[in-house]
Amino acid sequence: DAVAPVERARWQGVRSWPGIEPEDVQCPTLVYTGSEDGNVVVQLQRQRQAIEAAGVELRVLANLTHGALVTSKNVVTSLILPFLENRRVG
Repeated sequence: DAVAPVERARWQGVRSWPGIEPEDVQCPTLVYTGSEDGNVVVQLQRQRQAIEAAGVELRVLANLTHGALVTSKNVVTSLILPFLENRRVG
């Protein structure tokens, strides 16, 4: 049960994070999630029109769960690297 205080503190921190709306974004932004990422993908799909209207790129990766977004390095890297390279300065 030593984990309980850490989990409690983490969730208290999450509640205090300020929200951000798509129109608040002021730089090139890529938001990605997996099609099996539970409520995250549901919320992003609900906001898709506003996200894209703000110039934010939203990608939903087929068949990936929240955990697979971390472990599926090849899939995620093939999405992120071109995004970053297209915005390279210098």
